[in-house]
Amino acid sequence: MAEKILSSPKPTLLLTGNYHAEQGVGIPMHLIDLQHGKTPLTGIVVLMSKSMGEFDGQDADYIWVIQE
Repeated sequence: MAEKILSSPKPTLLLTGNYHAEQGVGIPMHLIDLQHGKTPLTGIVVLMSKSMGEFDGQDADYIWVIQE
């Protein structure tokens, strides 16, 4: 997924589920790894969740808590 983002026309929007969007283990981390030695592309990570208990402040730039 990170390779597809890098090769896509800009700006790029990625909608993903599960933990693919988390900064520590997901696509944002792989984007940094794949751009080693280059000026990295920047982005904003927004996670949607039913509760704040699933994430901490380092998982995303914004956490959007939704109700069912």
